Amino acid sequence: MDVLCLGELLVDFVALEQGLLIHQGPKFQPAAGGAPANVAVGVAKLGLHSGFIGKVGKDSFGTFLKETLVAQGVDTQYLMEDPCTRTTLAFVAIGEHGERDFVFYRDPGADTQLLARELVPQYIEQARIFHFGSISLSQEPVRQATLEALRIARKANLLISYDPNYRDTLWPDEATAIEQMRFGMTMADLVKVSEEELCLITNRDSWWTGAQALMEDFSEISCLLVSRGAEGCTAVTRQGRLDVPGFAVKAVDTTGAGDAFVAGFLVSLLRRQIAVDHYMVVEELAESLEFANAAAAMSTLTSGAIPSLKTAMEVEDWLASCNSSQQP
Repeated sequence: MDVLCLGELLVDFVALEQGLLIHQGPKFQPAAGGAPANVAVGVAKLGLHSGFIGKVGKDSFGTFLKETLVAQGVDTQYLMEDPCTRTTLAFVAIGEHGERDFVFYRDPGADTQLLARELVPQYIEQARIFHFGSISLSQEPVRQATLEALRIARKANLLISYDPNYRDTLWPDEATAIEQMRFGMTMADLVKVSEEELCLITNRDSWWTGAQALMEDFSEISCLLVSRGAEGCTAVTRQGRLDVPGFAVKAVDTTGAGDAFVAGFLVSLLRRQIAVDHYMVVEELAESLEFANAAAAMSTLTSGAIPSLKTAMEVEDWLASCNSSQQP
């Protein structure tokens, strides 16, 4: 197993008409989603072996989600069904000014019902990278399951990757969200965070001062990746900073772009055999960050999260065409 992901798997109902918020009545198309699940599919589509640990309801939506992951090549032997709790749903629309409008149906939602005793340590231990997000820290009992999985992964010396992926309506309040998102930092070697999340988590006005504060506050982090939208991304390690520009595209839907970035970066790390530790030289991440930026940019050209994820050949061909067009 190359990358093992744990967390939420849900159905995104994506608005088919842009420019209208959810309450304005657009039509919706169901699509599989959930940040850690998106990463698992992204890794599989990029050609490496991925698995997913989580829970869905024993209902038609749960069947749809499992079939989607299986069809994409993700190992789902520890994707469990809960007969008592329904699959989590989310409605997503893009407003007139590009703002994303989310409404979650998760009360409590099957993804929150994963139990620590349902984990199989041997399954986690055989992975190379363990990836998780903050949503599975927002409620019990899945929070305890996440902490147990992290304990197993840490003991087995897996590289631990973390994406806070803040969704305000899934937390009881902002203070609790910040507390738990920061707690996730104590367990991670590699952290991917957006500019907005970074400012929220660190209570800083600028993403760069926030990045510096985060690296100072959490000695466990070896590499911090800041996704900066059209500006590209910035990698911060204990040895320096590297800015890598993004790609100019006419985005249709940015849902899942951050997950495409994470998947692309993790796959490139493994293929290039780059060790993530406090001694890593930030410049050696340049090609991996460019690949991740390309995977993210391409994902915005199609609606939905999982349906928009690309294969390695598609990303490489697109990158080659972009680079050739920039040459004199």
